[in-house]
Amino acid sequence: MGTWICGVPASCTRRTLPEAVRGSAASWCRSDPFGDGVAQIGHAGEAYSLRSGLAYLHCSAIRLAPDGVSFDVLEKDTRESATVDLAVPGEHNVSNALAALSAARALGMPLNVAAAALKGFSGTKRRLEVVGKANNVTVIDTAMRRTSGRPILVGRYPAAVAVSPDGERLYVVDGESDDVRAIDTRSRRLVGDPVKVGDAPAAIAISPDGRFLYVVSQFQNDMRVIDTDLWRVVGLVAVGNGPTRVVLSPNGSLAYVSDVGSGAVSLVDTAKLMVQGKPVAAGKYPSALLTSRDGSRLFVADQNSDVVRAFDTTTMKMIGQPIPTGEAPTQMVLSPNGHQIFVTNLYSGDVSVIDPATLTNTGTSHKVGRAPSGIALFGSCCD
Repeated sequence: MGTWICGVPASCTRRTLPEAVRGSAASWCRSDPFGDGVAQIGHAGEAYSLRSGLAYLHCSAIRLAPDGVSFDVLEKDTRESATVDLAVPGEHNVSNALAALSAARALGMPLNVAAAALKGFSGTKRRLEVVGKANNVTVIDTAMRRTSGRPILVGRYPAAVAVSPDGERLYVVDGESDDVRAIDTRSRRLVGDPVKVGDAPAAIAISPDGRFLYVVSQFQNDMRVIDTDLWRVVGLVAVGNGPTRVVLSPNGSLAYVSDVGSGAVSLVDTAKLMVQGKPVAAGKYPSALLTSRDGSRLFVADQNSDVVRAFDTTTMKMIGQPIPTGEAPTQMVLSPNGHQIFVTNLYSGDVSVIDPATLTNTGTSHKVGRAPSGIALFGSCCD
């Protein structure tokens, strides 16, 4: 019997992984798309999670620092706990540490002994090695296709950005310091103090008039509203579990929030700051959202099912059948003329093209690289 820790052969996909680990003891992350396939075959193994108390191992009280991270880990069945101190930074390393602890427990090592052993891990050479301060946003001159000026320092972990309609402000979400920062795009300087939001902000949307920002907090299951004139939070709405994306309807009256933890989309009335109706089931892992130009349709990518679903925004009923994509659709963008949707596929490393009128996949690109997770269009490329 072997023990598998998160790392899998490069040839494995979410479809072939269950067979690859059949007969082995497996440790997997509950929030990882690979985990679904592992769990479905029902072999010996345990799941771990940064937040979910349903996992065999989960953590709490994550304490981030520039040069490391510490957290408390709890074993569900035995209720045994331990404190872990890592000399490498970042919440992703908490997940890596949980994988190692899970494997150690599968081999019979006491939890406190495994936790103490991790303290001596200093990381891999040239992996997260500090060679200079570069927590920034890089500005690219799209005419000359080169970087424009020096990068703008914006915080420790810039997770998402939005630009005001007039182009004068850049708003940056910092996923570690849990705040939003405003940057003057001409002077490239910070405007005012950062505005605190919820734990682990993951996405941001801006109203059509630029007056309000909508920021979802992944670990506090809420959406906070920032008034850009007053430069403070003026509203908070509880949404579903694990919100990671937010988009607005074209007129700004509705905010659509993807709740990946509950496999649903929440609709928020931006005038009343209230959730409208019940969350709409949107697959296993609604990873990306996109509205049509007229706002009549909402497109939702399901990363764990390799499809995009279209919903009528009046009834919030699904239109037709799910549209197949490549493996793990992660982000979408609409062409300027509204006639094409481009979808990046994280695991197959390509881009699918969807016709939003016929709701069909009209083609797939060649490989564009490893794990493409974002996409933007240049100028009027698709008119």
